[in-house]
Amino acid sequence: MIELFIATSVSFFIGAMGYMITYYWIRPWRAYRRVKKQAAHFLSPLLSSSADNVRPDGKTLRQIASDLSDMYHDKIPLWYRLNLVRRGEDPVEAAKRLSALANTRNPDQMVATAREIAHLLKLR
Repeated sequence: MIELFIATSVSFFIGAMGYMITYYWIRPWRAYRRVKKQAAHFLSPLLSSSADNVRPDGKTLRQIASDLSDMYHDKIPLWYRLNLVRRGEDPVEAAKRLSALANTRNPDQMVATAREIAHLLKLR
C-alpha cells in the first residue's frame, strides 16, 4: 500500500512540474519566437534589395509591436529576459521602432528603420 502511495505521489509531482515548466516557460518562449518570426516576415520585403514600392500593413506592424512589448513585460520568464539582454536583443525598443515604421511614408526612412529593427531583434 505504501508503494502505491509513493508511486502516485511521485507521478503527481512529475506531472505538476511538467505542466508548470510547459505553461510558464516553454509556451511564452515559443510565443515570443513566433512574434519575432512574424516581425521578420513583414520586414523581409523592406530588407531585400528590391525594396521599392513596398508598403507594409501599418495595422499588422502595430499589432506585432504590441505583441512584442506584451511578451517582454508580461509573458516571458525572467531568465529569458536576462538571456535577451545578454544576446543584445531589445524587443521593447524594436516595438517602438515598429510602431514608428507603421506611420512612416518615406521609402528610404522605411528601409533604414527596418534595418534598425532587424538589428535590435538580431534577425540576421
